[in-house]
Amino acid sequence: MPEPSRWGINTPVYRAIKSVIQCHPGLCGISPNVITVLGGLVTIPVVCNFLFNHPTWQLLVWAMLREVLDMADGQVASSCNTTSRTGAILDVTMDAVYTLCVSAVIVFCVWPARTYVDKIIVLLAVLFCSLLGVD
Repeated sequence: MPEPSRWGINTPVYRAIKSVIQCHPGLCGISPNVITVLGGLVTIPVVCNFLFNHPTWQLLVWAMLREVLDMADGQVASSCNTTSRTGAILDVTMDAVYTLCVSAVIVFCVWPARTYVDKIIVLLAVLFCSLLGVD
């Protein structure tokens, strides 16, 4: 994992997670894959917030929790020497599912398209880009 100074605007969050892990080594008993799956499950309330027009602050809380869990799984794996190929694949898969779900909901709920055909074309473009790994 690269040094935190090269991570960008998430650097303070990564450093905070790392210091918590160093102060509480018992956290190494938590599997990074469990954290990844929890982050993936947080996709459900994020999507529900879009679909059912819940307050924006709830959307922000769920989305930030999902991002922190996404950062924590990798940090726990590297700090506790529990990295695995399965974990890496699971992390990328959960990221893709989150991106695809949120993009699909934005297309159908927010996108100012004139017809459903327009929305389906944009959704197919989002799906295609997600499959190719284009962010």
